[in-house]
Formats: sequence, C-alpha cells, structure tokens
Amino acid sequence: LMNLAAAERAREEAEQEAINKVSMSNMARAEVEQEARKLRELFVQGETRWQRATELAEALATKLQSAETKLSEETQKRLMDVKIAEKGSRQIAQARDEARATAGARR
Repeated sequence: LMNLAAAERAREEAEQEAINKVSMSNMARAEVEQEARKLRELFVQGETRWQRATELAEALATKLQSAETKLSEETQKRLMDVKIAEKGSRQIAQARDEARATAGARR
C-alpha cells in the first residue's frame, strides 16, 4: 500500500511537472510570437519609410532636372541676348563711323 501511495505521488508530481513544462513552453511560445509580431511591424514601418524616402528622392531628382533644364534655357536666352546686343553695338559703331566719314568728306 505504501508503494502504491508513493507511486501515485510520483505520478502526480510527474504530471504536475509536465503541466508546468507545457505551461512554460506555452509562455515562451507566446513571448516569441509577440517578438515576431513586433519585428514584422518594424519591418513594415521600415519598408514604408524606405518607400517614402525613395519617392521623395525621385521627386527631388525630377525637380533638380527641371531646374537644370530651366537654367540651361535661361542661359541660352542670355547668350542670345548678349550676341544680339554685341551685333547691335557693332552696327551702331559702324553707322557712327560711316556718319563721321561722310561728315568729314563734306568739309
């Protein structure tokens, strides 16, 4: 009878130990799953931020290209204005020289 009681106690202790191990295992699994969820959230946030940064960089590159094009066009216009002004200046100088020559020939 003593052996039977001891065996029953041993069985109950083993059963309780198994329950405790399963409980600890379940708690550990829940913690791991929670950490995995956090990591997935961080990954999604990181992906979203990366996507936004990429979009901003592309928009900035487009604006920069547009500004460079506009600057180039403005520079070309200014160069044409300078060339026209130089040509006009030469024509004025030539006309002045011709007028002086004509006035000098009359005297």
